[in-house]
Amino acid sequence: MDVQQAILQRRSTRGFEKTPLTQQEIDTLVQAALAAPSAMNKQPWHFAFVKDAGLLKEFNALAREHMLKNGPAPLRPRFEDPNYELLMGAPLFVILSTDPTGDGPFTGVDCGIAVENLALSAKGMGLGSVIVGMPMEIVEADCCKDLKTRMGVPAGHRYKVGILIGHNNVSKEAHPQESGRVSIV
Repeated sequence: MDVQQAILQRRSTRGFEKTPLTQQEIDTLVQAALAAPSAMNKQPWHFAFVKDAGLLKEFNALAREHMLKNGPAPLRPRFEDPNYELLMGAPLFVILSTDPTGDGPFTGVDCGIAVENLALSAKGMGLGSVIVGMPMEIVEADCCKDLKTRMGVPAGHRYKVGILIGHNNVSKEAHPQESGRVSIV
């Protein structure tokens, strides 16, 4: 698939098959992540590729417990549904984290570029993905400190953004494009 096709055809996937990714697929995703450009080549990120099904299940359980007790009120109803999983059944959760002492003015942009590299690489391999911010609420909660370490996030690092990747089991139409958001001068 060429890059333009990947950009135009990629959709956020909110449902995945339980089929694990192959080591070759993960290696390709790692290459895409590490190839992302960053301001002044700071490479401010760490990528934790979490594929351990037990850790992902534990994270979903902690997410439910935490969000029902402490989550923002508008989000609680989805966690009351016993079938809802924050990680949407994805077999791979990639956490991009940074050391706050090294955060610069472009760190968020750098991480956004890196996560888009992952999303487009996944699409190019026929995989689905969804970029996720909500897991930050759980990853950074006191209840998750031990799990955060076991998921490969270095000590002192903070969650910036994540992406769930796997084989789609749902599809969705493209969102409407709003041409009024573009100026060509």
